[in-house]
Amino acid sequence: MENTLDRLLEDFFPISLQEMDSVRLMNRIDTKFVTSYDNFLRLIPFLKQNYFLQDIEGRRYGFYHTIYYDTGAYDMYLNHHNGRKTRKKVRMREYTESRECFLEVKLKNNKGRTAKKRIRVEAEAENYLYAGNAVEFLENTALYSSDDLVPHLENNFDRITMVNKDKTERLTIDMNLSFNNFISGSKVKINNLVVIELKQDGNQPSPLKSILPDYSIQKQSFSKYCIGAALTNPDIKKNRFKKNFIFLEKLSKYQNKFLQKI
Repeated sequence: MENTLDRLLEDFFPISLQEMDSVRLMNRIDTKFVTSYDNFLRLIPFLKQNYFLQDIEGRRYGFYHTIYYDTGAYDMYLNHHNGRKTRKKVRMREYTESRECFLEVKLKNNKGRTAKKRIRVEAEAENYLYAGNAVEFLENTALYSSDDLVPHLENNFDRITMVNKDKTERLTIDMNLSFNNFISGSKVKINNLVVIELKQDGNQPSPLKSILPDYSIQKQSFSKYCIGAALTNPDIKKNRFKKNFIFLEKLSKYQNKFLQKI
């Protein structure tokens, strides 16, 4: 699978990590789409015409490692599940290709905008909630004490990052998602799923939005933290994510081991 993808990505015009700095979009509108891996491959010729592909030392996609934190009562998960428009998530994310590690807070407001704030932490830190200035950062940004939070979910995935030719939007494509729940001990991997996320300064025209209906790809909310937690913890509410689970079940009809316990 990776060999096919590597070949298809070879002809993209590259953009370096340094050039990407002008399109960071730390305060933005996020729009997500989900599809199968095979359907995503069909989309690549269009993407090649309209987007640059991030290149880090010759590698066209990177491996991401994430740990999500929440309260013992799953407050942040439940705020999302219950449809609260103003919500937040706290995570440690390691960008392995650039060898950078950040403690990040994602804040979503009632206008649908997402702001991401972060501080750099050492990848080898024993506890990221107390590394460097983490305690002060969390109190000021997430309004949580480090003592209130515990690690709930570990997530790994591969990501392709693109920028449109006008350099006004970012596009990320996530695949090979796996989850490890620290609370339940359950581990799962989702095969054949691709999560596409469009990041823009506002809700505006996009080369991608105009073409996705032709590939039967529809907008769909998909939180890796919430879906991963719902898949790996049988004791939490999950009825709000029924649409996501129906989509996953449809994909499973075409691949026997779509949801794989690891």
